Amino acid sequence: MNRIKCKIWDKQKKKFVGCFKENIRYILDTGELFINGTNFTDGFILCQYIGTKDKNHVEIYEDSIVKVGLFAQGEGISEAIGVVKYQDFEYVVETDRDDWPVASWSCVTDAEVLGNIHEHPELVKEIYHE
Repeated sequence: MNRIKCKIWDKQKKKFVGCFKENIRYILDTGELFINGTNFTDGFILCQYIGTKDKNHVEIYEDSIVKVGLFAQGEGISEAIGVVKYQDFEYVVETDRDDWPVASWSCVTDAEVLGNIHEHPELVKEIYHE
């Protein structure tokens, strides 16, 4: 069984409270989060490591804000800023581009972590045009 690696965001303290590599159980159907058997569902957000690093060797997690190159065959590479999410069994980047609002991670090149949506909510407004 593969162990997941994730960071835990504490909603009340407004900071990451740890990076865990094992003894985590997240139940997709109910959204419950257990660490070492203790229920941490309320008040915490799980940000899973996606298994890769950016061009500066920074680990990329769900909810990371990234600057990426998007590759479309025959169209070359174009730049976007977006948020890393897990959708339909794959990691994607929800981008700031109207012509490419969601990009599969397989279309991403030269990713650079700019922050995350929890510590840098002002960047999210730009991405989602809020």
